[in-house]
This record gives sequence, C-alpha cells and structure tokens, in this order.
Amino acid sequence: PIELTGSPVTSTFPLDTPADVNSERRRRSDPEGPPVRVYLNVDDIEGETNPGLTYGVYLNTPTDAPDERADYHVGTLSFFGIETATDFDREHREGHGLRYAFDVTDIVDALQAEGRWDPAGVTVSFEPLRPILPEGVEPPELPPTPPVRIGTVSLFYQ
Repeated sequence: PIELTGSPVTSTFPLDTPADVNSERRRRSDPEGPPVRVYLNVDDIEGETNPGLTYGVYLNTPTDAPDERADYHVGTLSFFGIETATDFDREHREGHGLRYAFDVTDIVDALQAEGRWDPAGVTVSFEPLRPILPEGVEPPELPPTPPVRIGTVSLFYQ
C-alpha cells in the first residue's frame, strides 16, 4: 500500500514472468497475432475526501536525467468522486475505491530498447501536480493534504 499526502512517492517492485514484452510475444501461439499490450494498474484507491491535488504517474524515471521525466509520464491520477467510491453504505458494482489502468506499452518498449528495463525493480512514481507560478511569486501556504491510499500497483500483460 502507498499513501499520498501531497509529496512525491515512489514504489519499486519486482515483476513475475514474463520479464519483458518481447518474451511474452514469443510465448504466444500465433507470433503474427496482435501485439502484447502492457498496462500499469493502480487499484483500490481510497480516501475520505478529495485531496484537491492530482498526481502525475511516471514509470522508471531516470534519476540521472530529470529533464527527460516527461518521456516516462504514464498519466494522471484524479480523485473526483473518491468520497462516494469509498462509501461502504452505497452499492458499487465494481467494488469500492477508484482504479486506473494506463497503457505503458510504448514506454516499456523504449526502456527495453535503451537497456533500462529491469524486471527485478520496476519503479512507479507519483508526483503532485501544482501550478507553475511566475518567477518571483511565492506559492501560497497550503492546508495539509488529506491522505489518499493506493492498495495495489501492478503491471498487466494482455
């Protein structure tokens, strides 16, 4: 589980087989069939109130080249409706909490081509997105950010 409280958070986890997209493509009975897609799943997102922030999600962002971070941007987490998604007194067809699935196939392919894909340590980063202020303008003091909990982060091959 991961807790988002307004600061950047990183999670690193190993993958089960397949170790890469290409090995999964070779495992298919029809190698000419549709390409394998890779999805980053963020599931079981719960919180008592919307934190008023969105978070950028990044896959294997290089620490030696932070300016290239945009190349590893997977998508954005928004928490609109989190209050009702985690209300256990309401009926939810898909279960409780929010969930997101991001197609990360192109990023994984690029990481493999660069030799930077390590199935023993996949890193997913969550960074709060805040407005960019004009030079010389101080950011206002913000109230504490209500916590949001993420139950599961995983990769899924399809």
